[in-house]
Amino acid sequence: MKEIMLVFGVLYFMPSDGSVRIPRNPYSSWFKYCIGKSPSRHSHDWCLPRHMSQPYYIHPVCNPGMYGPFCQLKCSTHCYGQTCTKYSGQCDKGCMGYDNPPHCSKKCRKDFWGKNCESRCSTNCLDGVCHHVTGTCVNGCSGFLDPPKCVTPCLAGTWGENCEIKCSEDCHNRSCDPRIGQCDKGCNGFSDPPECSTVCVEGTWGHNCRWNCSNKCYGGLCDSVSGECDNGCDGFSNPPYCDKVCGNGTWGYDCQWNCSENCYGGSCDSVSGACLDGCEGLSNPPDCDLECDNGTWGLNCQQNCSENCFGRSCDSKSGQCSVGCQGFRNPPDCDIVCDNGTWGFNCQWNCSENCFGGTCDSVSGACLHGCEGFANPPYCDLECDNGTWGLNCQQNCSENCFGRSCDSKSGQCSVGCQGFRNPPDCDIVCDKGTWGLNCQQNCSESCFGGSCDSVSGECDNGCVGFSNPPDCNAECDEGTWGRNCQRTCSKNCFDKSCDSVSGMCDSGCKGFSNPPVCNKDCNNGTWGLNCQWNCSEKCFGGSCDSVSGECNNGCDGFSNPPACDKVCVNGTWGRNCDLTCPNYCLNNSCDKNTGQCEIQCLDCIPGPILNDSVVLTREVKQASEQKSNTSIIAVSVLGIAAGAIVLVVVVTVLIKKIRFRRSEMIDPLKSLSQLNLYEDEESVREEGDEYKPIRRY
Repeated sequence: MKEIMLVFGVLYFMPSDGSVRIPRNPYSSWFKYCIGKSPSRHSHDWCLPRHMSQPYYIHPVCNPGMYGPFCQLKCSTHCYGQTCTKYSGQCDKGCMGYDNPPHCSKKCRKDFWGKNCESRCSTNCLDGVCHHVTGTCVNGCSGFLDPPKCVTPCLAGTWGENCEIKCSEDCHNRSCDPRIGQCDKGCNGFSDPPECSTVCVEGTWGHNCRWNCSNKCYGGLCDSVSGECDNGCDGFSNPPYCDKVCGNGTWGYDCQWNCSENCYGGSCDSVSGACLDGCEGLSNPPDCDLECDNGTWGLNCQQNCSENCFGRSCDSKSGQCSVGCQGFRNPPDCDIVCDNGTWGFNCQWNCSENCFGGTCDSVSGACLHGCEGFANPPYCDLECDNGTWGLNCQQNCSENCFGRSCDSKSGQCSVGCQGFRNPPDCDIVCDKGTWGLNCQQNCSESCFGGSCDSVSGECDNGCVGFSNPPDCNAECDEGTWGRNCQRTCSKNCFDKSCDSVSGMCDSGCKGFSNPPVCNKDCNNGTWGLNCQWNCSEKCFGGSCDSVSGECNNGCDGFSNPPACDKVCVNGTWGRNCDLTCPNYCLNNSCDKNTGQCEIQCLDCIPGPILNDSVVLTREVKQASEQKSNTSIIAVSVLGIAAGAIVLVVVVTVLIKKIRFRRSEMIDPLKSLSQLNLYEDEESVREEGDEYKPIRRY
């Protein structure tokens, strides 16, 4: 059985077990008696007074809207119905204007309200915003006129915040959506409901631009709202109503324009201005906006201008020749023919000089009797082809004319002569050695004797220094020269190379010393190119072949002539190693060139060296004297022979020098004929004979 306990004026129920539990309350004066330990999560946030050793459960009964151990606290206004739990004060039935029960500390969003923020604000509220507790429209109404309740709709023609905005004039009947202001019944003078922001295209008007402007409106344009002709009338007067037809002779914009003079009778359509009865001097009725084609005139340009009119051009209304006459001389009638020798525009032009006899057609100017120095009659507008002249270019120019070119009228050589020297007649042949245009060019130096064909310039008597007559442009092959390259270069020329014209050795001499003639032998002891090399010391007497350099008189201290490439064997010396070393030389060894003992001699008497010899013993000396006498005799014979040879050489050289000096005085080109290398020109080629060079051997 429960007992009732009164503590500080608050009534508590005590359980039958005698336990009492006091809720912890920071406002309680005896909170300080709570045990300083954190309660467990099942303790319901209670603590025991210090003097109580056993817990007791006390259940206070609070008035609505109150809570706490002594019901002295008010429940939060955030609680729905302002009710809360007795002990903690939490909103046990939900929140009002807040959305996180039971704490209810988070305010509703601006577009929600009520219990736990579960209700959305009314669409009648401006911007969808309302009071979070009451739900009334705190910012005003949208499409309604009684804030904050916002339950009375806007009157017709108004919209927006508290219905304070008037509907646009662009809305049909000024009707619009009370919330957003869009034209809900269509547009007036605009074409894009409900926005109604795009003006009617030209020519339309009214409700959503469904109607076309009247054809009485100028340009088909009218006011997009009323449909009145605000741009004037077309074929009518009295704008903007346009209910009066134009008078006769007027048309167009408010009937302000007169019909065109091009309209027959001055009558035209009141709207378009078109000439209904045809055109006068113009074509393309009823517009009459195109001039007559050239050569036509009259009503709708149906008549042709006279052929006597220049260019078939005439006045489009009267038909008279407006520009002048063609082949006639009295404009604008143009009925009198041109005088002879004249033609064309009012007969002002003379017949062309190209016309034979100076006569031509009076209308076209064509040469009726042919051309003089021109082709393509009767027009005579083409020059004669090169090489032709005369009447209609039927005659050929003379072959004597350079390039077969002549005056197209006289036939004389207009550019000059070809192979002849007296232009423009061109009947005197070129002098010998000249050719071409008026004989102004000299025959090529490649032509033998300076002779060439007077027309072509080809070498008609053969080449000199070239091998292919008559062109003479192919150089002689190496080693040849002269007329048509038929001669061979002298063997005295180095590498057998010589000038293709003169035959002179152009690369030097081979075994001769006086280039380019190369007829002087090398001095003794020299050889090769222009004798600039000395014979080998291996050659006996320093003598060698002037061409090859080989030892032509034997070897000195060497064997195997003419190469002389083997040293004398021991015990031999001298020319081709034919001599034996003296028996008194030690080891029978001596100098290969002098025969002197290289080391020492046997039975020698020591003493000074005399004339590269040693003093011998008496026996050796006697033998040596006998041998010396024999040597003296041999040397005397050889000296006499050598003197005779030298004398012959000196005489030969003198003779060659005299001949060479004479040859130097002769022109190399003339020397060809003086040396009788070829026959005279008369024997080589007679005029008209085939060229056959004759060569002497």
